[in-house]
Amino acid sequence: MANITSWENVGNITSVLQMPNASTSGWFWAGMAYMITIVLVMAMINFGIEIAMLVGLFIGILVMIPLVYMGLAPISALGILVGGIILLIIYLMWSSNKNV
Repeated sequence: MANITSWENVGNITSVLQMPNASTSGWFWAGMAYMITIVLVMAMINFGIEIAMLVGLFIGILVMIPLVYMGLAPISALGILVGGIILLIIYLMWSSNKNV
């Protein structure tokens, strides 16, 4: 019996990029974008949690848009980041409403 590996089915770079999604239902690359977002938030925490989350979510959206366009991440993964930035903006507007 021949030893068949998954690398024998790789014909181009598209196959290489889609291989991790085969076992994670398409959430592998979304998880990578989420990790970039988390690392950016942790790196910018000195500027304040609001600024760090705003920058991290924005960069996460910029990373996720090409992934969704290429079909490597589901559109709902992009929706999670967009929803996060909308909730953050609503929270910032609500918390800055000072009745004087």
